[in-house]
Amino acid sequence: LARAVAANSGPSAACLYTTGANGLGLTVNSNANINAATSSAPCGVLVDSNASPPMNVTGTLSAKSIGTVGNCGGNCGRTTPINPVAGIIPYSDPLAFLPVFTCNGTTSCTNGTDTFSCNPDPNINDTKNDTLQPGCYNGLTINGSNLVIFNPGTYVINGNMTFLGTKILAGTGVTFYITSGVMSMNNFTTFALYAPNAPGTSYNGI
Repeated sequence: LARAVAANSGPSAACLYTTGANGLGLTVNSNANINAATSSAPCGVLVDSNASPPMNVTGTLSAKSIGTVGNCGGNCGRTTPINPVAGIIPYSDPLAFLPVFTCNGTTSCTNGTDTFSCNPDPNINDTKNDTLQPGCYNGLTINGSNLVIFNPGTYVINGNMTFLGTKILAGTGVTFYITSGVMSMNNFTTFALYAPNAPGTSYNGI
């Protein structure tokens, strides 16, 4: 990863990694926005896919830097910087050193230290503000809410994580761990999410 992205100093300079060498590594649909460029600690995005193009952004993706294994060839979509750096060295899971959550069906998930009983997918579908608590969810679907606040803690998603039409997702001190399934977002979804700042904890800074 030493030459992953020009102006990057290594893995610590990125905050969004996708893994998987085949197919689209990252899709940002419609008017969804990912902004990793304007926070107090702007960071980069790395996409491990060797496809061409390796990602498809019809919403917006802004970051301090963007690096891809495959070549965009001008076809990755609406990104800032406009021209992601292609040809980065393929990488393995950069978070493989972290405790891994495993799930007992839809009943509970544990990483050996923390165990969560799993809640049903809240399937939020309204026009008001909503607040979610940390824990395990058998899927997380949010559709149409004006604002969703995630209280501090770890959110273990045992299924798909889907955001449709939500204006703002906000939270400080939050970590999302998807044990299975995929994450997708469409239609005006804006993230204002900040990782925990608690040295000595399992997912500090993640």
